[in-house]
Amino acid sequence: MKIEKKCEICQKVFYIHPSTLKRGKGRFCSRKCCGVWRSQENNGEKNPHWKGGKIPTKCEICQKVFYVWQSGSKYNRGKFCSNKCYNVGRSQKYSGEKSPNWKGGLSSQGYAGDWTQTLKRSIRERDNYVCQLCKKLQTDIAFHVHHINYDKKNCDPSNLITLCCSCHMKTNAHRDKWPQYLLSLLNN
Repeated sequence: MKIEKKCEICQKVFYIHPSTLKRGKGRFCSRKCCGVWRSQENNGEKNPHWKGGKIPTKCEICQKVFYVWQSGSKYNRGKFCSNKCYNVGRSQKYSGEKSPNWKGGLSSQGYAGDWTQTLKRSIRERDNYVCQLCKKLQTDIAFHVHHINYDKKNCDPSNLITLCCSCHMKTNAHRDKWPQYLLSLLNN
């Protein structure tokens, strides 16, 4: 059994179950009227979740004053005025030794003179064009040749192994565990 109710926004008469009224609902005839009420009565400072609006903040890079939502500053947001300043800030924060991927400057180390396409092809042939980690077979040049001990100057065939792109990326993390494991694969 429904009861008659008048919409608080458009004054249109509509019918609703009494149980809906007990739950504190049923004040509006439609979602549209509910949206109108929210935009009028539940906006800005009237909203129970209001955190105080925007506050002036200085950009950490260019020192320009800009405005951020007060709730955002609570979660460490709003330090930069633009994407450009954000990128500069990230670069400063994570470059060189501060980077989690820092390898003691080894990335700038060049390859030995005998690191040639012929050498890489011979290693792939030796390994039958099969990734030695996941055993995936491929006949094109997409396979990488990996330095087992991560020393780019050591191009001895006993220090080189064929890996697919995916496995090669895996071996660049946790570098302390991979050399011994890859050597055991190569010896088998």
